[in-house]
Amino acid sequence: METKKTNEELEIDLGELAGLLLSRWMTIALTAVLFALLAYGYARILVTPQYESTTQIYIYNQQNTDTVNYTDLQVGQQLTNDYVVMIESRSVLEQVINSMNLDLTYESLLARLSVSSETNTRIIDITVRDKDPYEAKRLADAIREVASEKILNMMAVDSVNVFEEGNIARKPSSPNVKKVTLIGFLAGFVAAAGLILLNDLLNDSIQTPDDVEKYLGLSVLGSIPLDEVKAEQERKNQKLKKKAEKQKRRSKRATEKAG
Repeated sequence: METKKTNEELEIDLGELAGLLLSRWMTIALTAVLFALLAYGYARILVTPQYESTTQIYIYNQQNTDTVNYTDLQVGQQLTNDYVVMIESRSVLEQVINSMNLDLTYESLLARLSVSSETNTRIIDITVRDKDPYEAKRLADAIREVASEKILNMMAVDSVNVFEEGNIARKPSSPNVKKVTLIGFLAGFVAAAGLILLNDLLNDSIQTPDDVEKYLGLSVLGSIPLDEVKAEQERKNQKLKKKAEKQKRRSKRATEKAG
């Protein structure tokens, strides 16, 4: 019985909160739109667009037998992971920095670099991000050349071939303006709704006759509208003011007669 009562009270509270949000929908909507506009401006004006260029290499290693078993595939995948580590190594990236006379550190160039490979393939993607699409291509191709030479010298492979040259991006890869704007809209919606609900939950004052019955358990016999109370107070003030003016005029006439 107690559980049923608790569930009913919870449903009533949720209904009231939902009604509160619906009654303030204009405030919530305007706040969400404002946040969306701020996020859009941030993505468009304050964030520097970044472009990506991807080049691909194919590493060929001839098998000693005509058949390939599961172990060979595992070894091939492990070797591919080794190639990825070598491409991201300090020796490769610092050689690129020195040969191109770049004002970069190994850490900063590594942060712009992304190396990956598809499962069960020997094709490796080398992707570089930069604010200049032409510089991104130049860096990607330079890393590919240095890494290919390093792999040939250190690993037992037959050849490292260029599968695809670095591309020149026409559109920036980041920021995603639509995504940032949507996140701003959702953040504004949640912030506005949360503040409205928090303010309502923290406000424990009695505001309506229903609140008196709900929280105090008392029946309301009658209520006086706040506007009528103000009007009555203004009428009393006007009467007092007129009475004071009459008293002032009487005093003035009495003074004149005495003079």
